[in-house]
Amino acid sequence: ISSNSSILCYDSTERILAIAQSNGEVKIYGGTGVEKTIKVADSTAIQFLSFVPGKGILICVTLTSVLIVIDLKSSQIVNTIRISERIKSTYLTIGGEFLFLGSYEGKIVIYDVFKGRISGFQIDFNQLINESLSSSSSSVVSNQSSLITSITSNPTNESQILVGFQCGNIILYDLSKQKHLSIFVNSKEISSVTCLA
Repeated sequence: ISSNSSILCYDSTERILAIAQSNGEVKIYGGTGVEKTIKVADSTAIQFLSFVPGKGILICVTLTSVLIVIDLKSSQIVNTIRISERIKSTYLTIGGEFLFLGSYEGKIVIYDVFKGRISGFQIDFNQLINESLSSSSSSVVSNQSSLITSITSNPTNESQILVGFQCGNIILYDLSKQKHLSIFVNSKEISSVTCLA
């Protein structure tokens, strides 16, 4: 592994390893003797990589918030989308249908992997937190930082996501009802969250 490698991911179904380089290239390793290099971005570091399990698709997000979709069978970029928000975290849903992109600005942008476009549905957690603050008799919810550091789904209910914010807030959100179910407050900064069954 090169010293200019920035991130890696592994697809256990296809048995493929992808390693992003700081120069905008992605190296793909498979079986014996299988090695490809794909130029993804012009000298822009890739901050997130995700395989769509069993589909031969690799999704990259650069530091400049450009989403790039690669078809590994043809080694071609099949989609490139500039995201208007600065991306801090990503989460590919179980089954790989949607990629959630958490922003520095407290929003989640949703990329529909199978349709190849940004969904019209976005979640603005700043608005949700501000509404909770104004309706709450006590100010237990902090809105000092809306930076989304982590997103994961509820393993027993795929319509629910758990969203962690750097400031310590954690929100359980129901996508089908389009509302929060719970807001948890933590006084310490959060870098990741997980939801256990």
